[in-house]
Amino acid sequence: MKIGPTYIKIGEAVLYPLEELDAWDRKNIVICRGSRV
Repeated sequence: MKIGPTYIKIGEAVLYPLEELDAWDRKNIVICRGSRV
């Protein structure tokens, strides 16, 4: 099951294409209500 954006793995380094990362970020935004103090 895929959860994050697509990536390329080279050795131990994991590389994410910037466009995919930005798109995934925008799609998975969580809006929190401000806490009342």
